[in-house]
Amino acid sequence: MSSTAESTAISDTGLIPFGFTVDLGGLLTTNQVLGNVSAYIQDSQVETQISGDIKVDALDSSVITADNALSAITETDIISFSETGISGGISVALNAIGWNLPNALLSSVNLLLGSNFGEVEQAQSVSAYISNSRADAAGDLLVSAVSLAQIVATVDSKTIASSSGVAGARSGSGSAVFSGNKVSSRTRAYINYDYDWTLDAANTGPTQVQSGDKILLDSGEIYQYLGSNTLNSLPVDAAAFALGNDWLLLNAPHAGGLIDVMADDAAGIHAELSLISTANTANDLGTGVNLSDSGAIGIGGIVVRNDVRGGAEASVDHADLSAVGNANHQFTDSDGTVAIDVGDRVQTAGGLLYEYLGAQDNAFALADADFSDSGMWRQLAAIAVSAFEDANITAIVESTSEASGGSFYGTGTVIAANGTIAVNLILSDANAIVSDSSLTTLSSGFGDVSLLAENRSVIDATVHAAANSGDTAVGVTLAFNTVGWEAQDVLTQTLDAILGDPLAQSVFGLEQPAEVQAYLLNSDVDAAGDLKLYAQSEALVNATVSNNADSAASAFFGASGKSIGFVFASNKVSSFAKAYIEEQGNGVLADIQVDGDLAINAIDNAGIYANSKIAISSVT
Repeated sequence: MSSTAESTAISDTGLIPFGFTVDLGGLLTTNQVLGNVSAYIQDSQVETQISGDIKVDALDSSVITADNALSAITETDIISFSETGISGGISVALNAIGWNLPNALLSSVNLLLGSNFGEVEQAQSVSAYISNSRADAAGDLLVSAVSLAQIVATVDSKTIASSSGVAGARSGSGSAVFSGNKVSSRTRAYINYDYDWTLDAANTGPTQVQSGDKILLDSGEIYQYLGSNTLNSLPVDAAAFALGNDWLLLNAPHAGGLIDVMADDAAGIHAELSLISTANTANDLGTGVNLSDSGAIGIGGIVVRNDVRGGAEASVDHADLSAVGNANHQFTDSDGTVAIDVGDRVQTAGGLLYEYLGAQDNAFALADADFSDSGMWRQLAAIAVSAFEDANITAIVESTSEASGGSFYGTGTVIAANGTIAVNLILSDANAIVSDSSLTTLSSGFGDVSLLAENRSVIDATVHAAANSGDTAVGVTLAFNTVGWEAQDVLTQTLDAILGDPLAQSVFGLEQPAEVQAYLLNSDVDAAGDLKLYAQSEALVNATVSNNADSAASAFFGASGKSIGFVFASNKVSSFAKAYIEEQGNGVLADIQVDGDLAINAIDNAGIYANSKIAISSVT
């Protein structure tokens, strides 16, 4: 979706004495995307021959591109008397993916309060799955769900009031911007099976079985009854089920190549806002010296909130996966310079296999490839369950208020005031889960099993605010960036910024850590290669805030000036990473057989890089 909105108002009083001119501009834009994407195999039997792959891919590439530009310019003539020029503009820009927004008025109130009144989160769901289906691939078995939902928003607001005359000129300029961008996106890739009945070792099970019923055995196998007649008794053991023509072993997906279950959420916001509010007044007859009182007031204010909520989950539940691990690939790392495209595979001399994630390149030098760069390469395994969360916000705010006027003997009202509230929030999680299942790889050459979860949520925020005046300059900036904390009101965030502790949010239970988990639960593994469980958090806030309040007063006598500035800035990250193998409930220990190395790693590299600057200057 792409939208462009422009509003322009220009006026000039000309030679009218005692003139009064007003230019007012307004923009209201709302863009909203709701929807879901699903790709699946359900209640089916699928088989490929020779080297054919089974691929289940779901992709959401929803994008909102919104450009808003407002300008209001007013001028009065140099030889008029008691001229007054006023310009004002209000821009309200609302963009949402995965949210149902209320009316613009309530949404603007929510921006101010940090609330969600009337807003309904309907996360953009991207699902790829194989459910209750027999899948047998001669090649690879690939299930992937990817979200690339993005908002790219630009708001440019400019109001200028310029008054000049022989005497009594006045000017006032006011500009306000309310900008809200919200994305809610969840990706899920999975292979799962359910059952209607259980059959234990004592042959205790249902008394009647209908066609289509699924029976879970003690061994973990699930058989589906395909017969047409109602059964009053069941086979006595797994071998008897396997011999019966009316029974289908349902939950045993197999691949001659690889089995890859992958969820990737890269939802994000890129927002740029620019505001200029300028009031210039001169009673100087072109001399450059105000001969009588002249008043100028320039006021500007921005309220912007960017909110990204994302999640990625890759899972296997009640499935017995097996993969031969025949590693098909397009290149080896010794192939020199090649034409490579996204999805191509490269096998290293050490037998590792990597998938290329970058852009198409017709002259890519494999000798220079850095396979450790997770943005360009993804290491594959014979069986891999992977979840990647890349929620991101890039926010740039530039806000300036200016006022000039007064008189050569120090009288006149000249005020420049600027207020900025900038809030960025990310809530996210990444989970790679195998539960009540078994994973088996059969090739010693390429037999690794991998569970990988990574959360790379990033906020990159820049705020530059300035108030420049010939007399009084006031600048107030509030900048709050959080990863792993629920939305909160400005008062609470300001209080915590003053205290230097997230006390208020903790009291109200607003902490919601960015979680990263990779784990095996009640599951067996027989790996011909390595077994790796890896959970890593790279949640990051990079914030720059500056606020300048500058007063430069000048007159032959009686000059006075003052500047006032405040910055309240807070940056918080809450995250955790877990990787583990656990057995629960039935008292039977998991059977973990690994021919290579067993590695379980959990790493939390969450960080904050913040630079805050305030400059207050008053010169007479």
